[in-house]
Amino acid sequence: MYTSVDRINNAPSRCGTPFSRNTWIDLGIILKQFVLWLFDSEVITMPEKKVRSIKIPKKLPSHKTSELLTGYEI
Repeated sequence: MYTSVDRINNAPSRCGTPFSRNTWIDLGIILKQFVLWLFDSEVITMPEKKVRSIKIPKKLPSHKTSELLTGYEI
């Protein structure tokens, strides 16, 4: 699991640019849920506490309030 996280952090996107922070967070959430599913399905024997203790940071807002449409613009 730690190897996967390192690869995600260092891998470029299809465009060749680094992933955004929110994309890293999404991938981390998906990876954590997948590993927990593997644990529940008894496919792996990794200690569950290690996986559950991984804290995923909160996402950053993707838009500023000044970029959103106002009621008049709608």
